[in-house]
Amino acid sequence: MKERNLSVLFFEHTLKDARIVIDRISESSNEQVLETQAAYAAGYLRCAQDQMLITVDQWMMLADEIETKKHSWKRRQAY
Repeated sequence: MKERNLSVLFFEHTLKDARIVIDRISESSNEQVLETQAAYAAGYLRCAQDQMLITVDQWMMLADEIETKKHSWKRRQAY
């Protein structure tokens, strides 16, 4: 039971941390920082998925969110 609670705790923190990392993409000051933040977020997700802290479906959803944030940032910079 204790191991399961610990697994749930890691899972919840991993998703929360992933959201924080992904949200930083929107705060990028220039395109180089944007790409660095996006790469960091993608690496974080890959690591979390490799360690089975998130499911493949969650990984795909969060990876799509990274791309959405990047495109949104680029659209804002174009105006």
